[in-house]
Amino acid sequence: MQEHFLSIACIGSWAIFSSYYLFRSYHNPSKVNPYLLESIPSVFPTLGIMCTAWGIFSGLSDFDASNIQNSLPQLLSGLKSAFVATIAGIAGLIIAQKALAYVQNHIDHSPNRPRQASDELSALNDLNLRFGELEKALRNDLSVINKTLRDTQEYNVQQYREIQNLISKQITESEKQFVQTDGIQRSIDQQIAIGNSQLSQTESFQKTNAAYLDRILNSSTQTLKATEDQTKNLEQGFGQIVRGMTTSNQLLTTKFDEFSELMRQNNTEALVEVMKATTEQFNAQMSELIDRLVKENFKELNSSVLMLNSWQKENKEQVAQLGKEAQLILTNVSKATKDLDKATIVLSQVAALSEELVANDGKLTQLVRELDKVMISDGKFTDIVTRVERSVDTLLTTTMAYDETTQKLNIWVRNQMNFSDKAEILISQLEEFRNLNGSTWDNYRAEMDKSINIIKRASTSLGKDLENINQEFYERLNDTLQNLDGLIQRFMMGQTTVARR
Repeated sequence: MQEHFLSIACIGSWAIFSSYYLFRSYHNPSKVNPYLLESIPSVFPTLGIMCTAWGIFSGLSDFDASNIQNSLPQLLSGLKSAFVATIAGIAGLIIAQKALAYVQNHIDHSPNRPRQASDELSALNDLNLRFGELEKALRNDLSVINKTLRDTQEYNVQQYREIQNLISKQITESEKQFVQTDGIQRSIDQQIAIGNSQLSQTESFQKTNAAYLDRILNSSTQTLKATEDQTKNLEQGFGQIVRGMTTSNQLLTTKFDEFSELMRQNNTEALVEVMKATTEQFNAQMSELIDRLVKENFKELNSSVLMLNSWQKENKEQVAQLGKEAQLILTNVSKATKDLDKATIVLSQVAALSEELVANDGKLTQLVRELDKVMISDGKFTDIVTRVERSVDTLLTTTMAYDETTQKLNIWVRNQMNFSDKAEILISQLEEFRNLNGSTWDNYRAEMDKSINIIKRASTSLGKDLENINQEFYERLNDTLQNLDGLIQRFMMGQTTVARR
């Protein structure tokens, strides 16, 4: 019973695992291990042979040749377990082959089947996946480039607006300075008008002063325009203004000296002092105005130059980053081209292999011919089936002979038991006849000797018959097991040869 349980447990466990894996492979072909899937049928006969050997070993392990009657049940149980394991292994092989063929057909027609190098559809799927990855990479690179261009454009617009605002501020300040200069000019005109109303002799001075003021206004206007147009020439313009002011001051001093002489001659020293004070105040205001204008313009110019330098640095970095990204895009395109070339080579190889398989004298046709030779033309497979049938017939004959021997043995045992009973009765009767006459005892003793001789001969004959039966049984059993082992080996060799072809 233990041997039956072990055989059923081994083959049943593998059958459960095989059913689970075949079910999983049928519903999820992408995660199939082809080597494990193909090895499922071949494990059943291996387990059957192993359990057969275990059953025979367990039956013969405790077999006692001196006590055949008690050892036969265990031997029969082991042989029964061996035959059951063999039948279960062969049945499992047949069922697993059919189930594997059905599942393999479903996997071959499934779009999610495992990818192989020789599979044309798998190569096309790999090509599509690589094109998809390349497309994603190109889209990502284009999005990065677009984002970089947008950021650069926004930054340039912002810098342009800041520079425009700065220029507008400078123009506004220049207009304010021009208004202040215009107010000073009006004050000077009023003073000159007062002087003209008092002294008609100051006409030459007024003309000189008006020309001088006109030159100052023209120089200031040109300097403001030069500041708006070219900030680089601002320092030179301010230098010209300073030099013009110096020359004007010298000329004004000379004119004031001449005017003093004239005023001294005409007794107008008071008017000269008033004009001198007015002129000094005007010069101080103009110097302060020009100094403040120069400082503010230089400050704004420096800030503009700094902002321009920082913008140039950032723009240079963005251009460098854009160049790196363009180089990366070119690298990805080169990789994609190489992958496309590899895919083309793989597709050409797949097409060549497919043509080699499907051609008139291709491998597929050769395989069909070899299978036809092995299964139909060659008589080995038919011979194997015939030998299997003969082995089964021999096994049935041996079993029937063994049953007949067992029946004879049971009859002998019953006869032996009857003989023992009769012997006990006879002994009891001999005890009763001890005290009888000698002649009667001699007769009984002679009869007993005859009976004992008959029993001895019957026992000797029965022992010889049992030995012959036992020897014949073991010889037939050995022949049956050898035939079965040879059959299984030939069957496995035939399966291996077919798989290799």
